[in-house]
Amino acid sequence: MLITGAAFAQTGKKPASKEKPPTQKEMEDMKKEAQKAMEKWTRTKKDVGQHGIKMPSFKNIPAVSDKQLATAWEDEARLVPKKDLAG
Repeated sequence: MLITGAAFAQTGKKPASKEKPPTQKEMEDMKKEAQKAMEKWTRTKKDVGQHGIKMPSFKNIPAVSDKQLATAWEDEARLVPKKDLAG
């Protein structure tokens, strides 16, 4: 029974060619949307804070260029990671 659950939990990666990486504007929109969702969780923040866990903050997120987003998107979609020649 445990093996069956693990088999359904596995998710396959989609090829990078089917989806385009998000742009900076799309990332900013997603960040604002997530920030609004987090603001609605006032009770959850209080409950989680009592257990010593901090809720994430969206104040110090570094700026990322479209090229960096595209590279990260491509690396995430790879089935086999690139070989590290430096190490």
